[in-house]
Amino acid sequence: MRLWPAWPLLLAAEACYKTVIAARNASYDRRRKAGALFRPSVPTISVGNIGVGGSGKTPVTIWLASMLWTKGCRPAIIARGYGAGPFGLNDELQLQMRKCPYAAVLANPDRASAIRDAVSVYGAGAAILDDAFQHRRVRRDLDIVLVDATRGFGNGHMLPAGPLREPIRSLARADVVLLTRAEQVLPAQLDGLGRRVVRQAVRDLPIGRIRFVPSGLTDLQFAAADVPEGPGGAFAGVANFRSFANTCRQHKLDVVAHMPLADHVRYDEVLCDRIGRWARSSGLRWLVTTEKDAVKLRRIGREWPVPVRVLSIRVVPDEPTRILLEEKVDRLLSRSPVESV
Repeated sequence: MRLWPAWPLLLAAEACYKTVIAARNASYDRRRKAGALFRPSVPTISVGNIGVGGSGKTPVTIWLASMLWTKGCRPAIIARGYGAGPFGLNDELQLQMRKCPYAAVLANPDRASAIRDAVSVYGAGAAILDDAFQHRRVRRDLDIVLVDATRGFGNGHMLPAGPLREPIRSLARADVVLLTRAEQVLPAQLDGLGRRVVRQAVRDLPIGRIRFVPSGLTDLQFAAADVPEGPGGAFAGVANFRSFANTCRQHKLDVVAHMPLADHVRYDEVLCDRIGRWARSSGLRWLVTTEKDAVKLRRIGREWPVPVRVLSIRVVPDEPTRILLEEKVDRLLSRSPVESV
């Protein structure tokens, strides 16, 4: 109700935004047809979405990079680098660099230049463009779009009236749509969301399903660790904190308190002191956070009043989705020479 007085202004701003996005997409459509887009010399995969907030791009990108590596191809992971920290990498890219030591990880708003560097300097045999569905200057061989099944398309409106960067019909540009966090919704909801994707895209898109499954706990140095006894608290600076809390429950963690922080939050001594005071005042015996948060927290090197654990997750596609993506990646690599590793 408090939003209602501003709703007409939000709708007016949305109309302006729609006009800009429509003109931009029309321009890129013309350039694509004219062959005026940058064409990478290696197979290129885009992982993106059409909404704001987390849809699981980071774990899916890591999973795809691992798939390429096991097929004998050195991958490069390339992102714009929003919220960059040390080494010019944001928290997602720092996590990808840690979990994919075999990959070249680059941050550059000029994705075309980054791909050239990945090939010429690092010898990459394929490129994964992280969060690049709207980055249309670069042609890609496989366009994967993620839709968070726990959120769907929100209220269906575009920014700033809703969560969408583009109209849902833009999914027609995708090659595959993956419904992520499938483990957190009912099968009937997944079926309904899939039907809506096909209806809005006005074509029979391949639709896969991805689960994010807890794979264990570590400490802040990523060494395997047990769960301390007693009640714990969850804190994280991620776009979809609710899904993180649900994953903690799936792991049967005794989490009784939650502290959601801003996405891409910058940790410092002040914030860490605040989290520590919250843990003590809430009677918590331990804390748990995400891997993305841990890559930033480990650099601070402070003593915590209670143990801090990190919940790791792994991507688990259903079997049809695994087969679909394997076949598409194999087809890409068969059309391009792959550097041996």
